Formats: sequence, structure tokens, C-alpha cells
Amino acid sequence: KETLLGECKWTSNKVDVNLYYELKEKSNFINLPNKRFVLFSKSGFTKKMIELAKKENILLFDLKDVVNA
Repeated sequence: KETLLGECKWTSNKVDVNLYYELKEKSNFINLPNKRFVLFSKSGFTKKMIELAKKENILLFDLKDVVNA
């Protein structure tokens, strides 16, 4: 069983790692096991965020992923 925590951004800027770190910090207030993170972005993600997502098993979805789902 996983707890899925996410955030959506509808901006013209790519999402960077700071959004993930802020969400991860907020998640400390939730006492649930097996937290998994997901980020949605209209404009995609920075290279740094994509690399971190691979290392930390973060789910990333951009506008194309959502529209074509």
C-alpha cells in the first residue's frame, strides 16, 4: 500500500527540484507509510528534476502525458 502525494503547476516555467523538496517537507506532517510523490506540470521539468525523479522514483507527468492518457 502506497500513499501518493502530488502537486500540479500550470505555469510557463518548467518545474525544478525545489517544488519536490517543498512537497517532501510538507509530507512530514502526514503520518502515513510508503509515501510516493507525483508532480504534474504544464510546461515539463528541468533536467535536474528529471534526473532526481529517476533516482528517487518520483512520477512526472507533463501536459502531453495528461492529454494523451
